[in-house]
Amino acid sequence: MRKAALYLLLVFLILPILACGSSDSPADAGETDETAVEEPAETAAEEVAEDDVVPEEEAEPTELPEPTATPEDEAILVFPLEVLDPATPGMFAEVPEGSRLVGTRIAVENQSGEPVGINPLDFVLLDQEGLVVEAELAASDEFSQLSTLALHTNERVEGWVFFVLEESSQPVSIKLTESIFSSEGITVDLAETATPEWEPIAETPEIKLGETAEANGVELTVLSVTDPAPPGILYTATEGTRLVTIEAQLRNVAAEEPVSVNPLYFYLVDNLGFVYEAELGATEQEQIATREIGTGEAIRGFIGYTLPEERTPLYIRYAPNMFDDSEYVEAGVIE
Repeated sequence: MRKAALYLLLVFLILPILACGSSDSPADAGETDETAVEEPAETAAEEVAEDDVVPEEEAEPTELPEPTATPEDEAILVFPLEVLDPATPGMFAEVPEGSRLVGTRIAVENQSGEPVGINPLDFVLLDQEGLVVEAELAASDEFSQLSTLALHTNERVEGWVFFVLEESSQPVSIKLTESIFSSEGITVDLAETATPEWEPIAETPEIKLGETAEANGVELTVLSVTDPAPPGILYTATEGTRLVTIEAQLRNVAAEEPVSVNPLYFYLVDNLGFVYEAELGATEQEQIATREIGTGEAIRGFIGYTLPEERTPLYIRYAPNMFDDSEYVEAGVIE
């Protein structure tokens, strides 16, 4: 009986212990596993966050894109001065039936710091539908076409460019392209035509009237100025303008090749910076010849120019090659 009672007592003592052990073990094991997994994850996240933080002094500044250049940045300015619609076609103009000739008088100013080539063919006209119309050369017998030349810094050029438009087309804007092979350029609205109050921009030449300028083995001297000059029988004066003649001498001092002489190689610049081409056969005075001169040879003669009444001639430029901006020499026409 005592043994049986002892056995019973042992059973009652062991069963509660076993029950507690079986119920606590799974829970503890689960909690231990979760803790083991979560702790490394939190540590890794903290490490990544710390790695992503860049010290303020080490952060590189954001690079902004450079702005696109504008016509003002390039300092090539185009001024629409007048629109003639319709214009009277000249002898060489080809205007098909159902079309008309339109003329635009424009000025171009160069403040870019380097010579810029100007050619009427670099201008196009755009109508109300964006249709591009190319320029017509020698289309007018009445108005002077824009010159083809190298426009130097602090200089302007003014002239007419003509276009043939269909009767249904309206001139909206004119565009100076970089070349006939480019669509890039400067576009101006033809509805905003106006003549600015031009300010003097041309620099007074260091070489004065009667003095000799030299460059590239060539000497240029202005001998006399006739202002106004008597016109020749082939010259037709226009209202508000006058004829000015320059007597010049060109000498080949040490040029590598024979020097080419032509009245059209001599450009006149006035006090406002406007550039003028020579007027062939404009004066009864002996026009400078068209020929070549060798080393040690010289040639002299007169070149005529048409200037507005209010402008003053400043200097002349001899430039036989408009495609080589360095091949020129300038001499003043003022004392």
